[in-house]
Amino acid sequence: MAGVYRVDLAGRLKARQRALRTRLSGRDALLDAIRSAHASADPRKVAGWLVREAGDWVAAPCWAVVATDVQGRQAVLADAGLTPEYEASLALVASWVMREGRELLAADLA
Repeated sequence: MAGVYRVDLAGRLKARQRALRTRLSGRDALLDAIRSAHASADPRKVAGWLVREAGDWVAAPCWAVVATDVQGRQAVLADAGLTPEYEASLALVASWVMREGRELLAADLA
């Protein structure tokens, strides 16, 4: 979209830093995370909670939780905003993250 200004992830985090710090530094945030994570033994439900929380913390066009199953195949456990044109990129990024054991931060995967 021509003329639309998009701030990268670092810019969005900086803009929300005070609100995020207030929300995440309190005891309630930790208790809520523990309660929600233990509310279900189903990894998809826990991943869904994580995707919803991440979307509340930082606005991004797409959030996804990817895990490796017992056969070593990747599976998307939960997502928000994932579209078919991003699935190949997500698979490449998830493979890299799992192989390297580090996070990948990118302003734009395109």
